[in-house]
Amino acid sequence: MQEYPNETEQTKKPTWLDYVAEGCGELIVQLTLLGICFLIGNVYFAYVAFGVGALFLILPFAMLVYFIAKKYVKKQRLNYQKAQQNKK
Repeated sequence: MQEYPNETEQTKKPTWLDYVAEGCGELIVQLTLLGICFLIGNVYFAYVAFGVGALFLILPFAMLVYFIAKKYVKKQRLNYQKAQQNKK
């Protein structure tokens, strides 16, 4: 462009460097958009994975508490029935 000062941008014949610069610019834009999409997708994946992982960490303890409470209630009912029989 500096060699021909009267030449405007519209009439300038593109060189191979212009094509390379344009291609690199497009590639950078596409890679940026792809990276953003992968980032958003990975955030949702991590959210689901950690949620399921937390569920499987909590679930055994919840089942343990359930079985202990069930056994306790069964024992209390048995003791109550024995007490009722002893009163008669």
